[in-house]
Amino acid sequence: MFSKPIFCQSLRSSYVLWLCCTVVLTAMLSLMAAFHNPGELSIFLEAIEDTPMMAEAGEQLDLFSSLLGIITQTVYGFSGLMIAMVYVVVTANSLVASEVDRGSMAYTLSTPTKRSTVVFTKAVYLFLSVVVMFVVIGGVGAATIQVKHHGIWGAAYSEDVKAAAKVLDVEEK
Repeated sequence: MFSKPIFCQSLRSSYVLWLCCTVVLTAMLSLMAAFHNPGELSIFLEAIEDTPMMAEAGEQLDLFSSLLGIITQTVYGFSGLMIAMVYVVVTANSLVASEVDRGSMAYTLSTPTKRSTVVFTKAVYLFLSVVVMFVVIGGVGAATIQVKHHGIWGAAYSEDVKAAAKVLDVEEK
């Protein structure tokens, strides 16, 4: 039901597109996380308070008031999913339809391999490539957030939290 040579051939034929899409999405996430500054964002929110822009934005502006909201709306929202969808459509087309057009599918089917095995293997490749793409993007994004903001594997406590904990004789956490 699964063919390793067909899987490897699918990998060789579309790794460049996978790499380009992964790098673009990883760069989007990493740059947003690296250059996010909550202080500047709060100054912006204070500046537009009680303006028509604030009234129009309503609750949507709350989504952009945190790093998680910004990442959710951009990378894992419209633009990130559009890049992933373009990758899926182009790759799915090149895995099956372009092989039929070039005539290489006839060569593959002339071997003792079932058609269902060919299609199943290519579908597995497509699914795994998208999963690995988002695992790489998430891993690099998590590492960027940890390095820049200390926000995943432990929080960096500011001086005021440390001072308040010392005065109150409690742990910083």
